[in-house]
Amino acid sequence: MVANRKIFINLIVLFSLLLFSCTKTIDVAGPQGSQGPQGSNGNPAAAQAGDIQGQVQLYDMQGNLLSDNSGALITLEETSPLLQATSGVDGSFTIPSAHAGNYNLRIEKTGYGTMRFLNVENAGGSPATKLGLLKTGQQLTSQYDIKNLIVDTAITPNTGLSITIILAHPQKITNPVLLYFHDSTNVSPNNNEYIFRSLFYQQNDTTLTYSVFDNLLSIYSDKLASANYLYMAASFDNVEPLSYINETGMQIFPCAGSLSNVAKVRNVLK
Repeated sequence: MVANRKIFINLIVLFSLLLFSCTKTIDVAGPQGSQGPQGSNGNPAAAQAGDIQGQVQLYDMQGNLLSDNSGALITLEETSPLLQATSGVDGSFTIPSAHAGNYNLRIEKTGYGTMRFLNVENAGGSPATKLGLLKTGQQLTSQYDIKNLIVDTAITPNTGLSITIILAHPQKITNPVLLYFHDSTNVSPNNNEYIFRSLFYQQNDTTLTYSVFDNLLSIYSDKLASANYLYMAASFDNVEPLSYINETGMQIFPCAGSLSNVAKVRNVLK
C-alpha cells in the first residue's frame, strides 16, 4: 500500500514538471504609434541665415584710392543660386540672407583684378556679419608691357643675378616689378615656386635694372635649391600691394600686367 502511494506521488510530481516545461511566454504588442518630432541635427546655427556687410575700396593703377567705389560685384562662390551684391559709391554692400558657414568671397569689376577672400565666416542670424574693408585695384594695361627681360649672373661669380627690363613703351615707371621663379620653362603667375616683388632702378625711359639679386632660393623652395637653371618671367604690378593665397597655397597678384618673356639663367642662388 505504501509502495503504491509513493508511485502515485511520483507520477503527480512528474506530470507537474512536464506541464511547467511546456508553458510558453507570449509577447503581445499593440499597434504602432505615430512618429515623434525630428531631433536636432546637432548644429542649429547652420540653419540660421543672416546678412553679410562690408565695404569695397577701389584703387587706380598707381595705387590711389578712388572716390567712386561703385559697381564692384561681390559674390559668395559656393551658393546656388549665387548670392551677390553690388557696391555703392562709398563701396558699401550687403549680401542678404546667407546661411551661417564659411564661404569664398569674390570681388570683380571690369578693368580690375579679381580679388578673392577665402574661408570668410558668416555667423548667421542678427546682427549682420561685418567684413570690414575689402580691396581691389585696376589691372595694368598694355601700356605697362615688358619688351624684354634679361637676366645674367652678376660680374662676381656666385653672388647673385643682374636683372634688366626693357619697356615696350618708353615712360617713367613707379610701379613695382613681380619676378616669377620656377625650375622649368612653364613659369607664370599661376605656376611658380617663388615670387619677388620690388621697385627697380630706372636708368632711362626704357630701361630698369635690379642688381644684385642675391636672395637664397633654398629658403623658399626645395626645387629651386636643387635646380641647375632658373627660369624667370616678370610683370609690373599695381602700386597698392593686392594679393591673396588660393586653395593650392599659391600667391596670386590679380592686378598685375602682362607677363614678359621667360629668361633662363644658371642658378647661383642655391
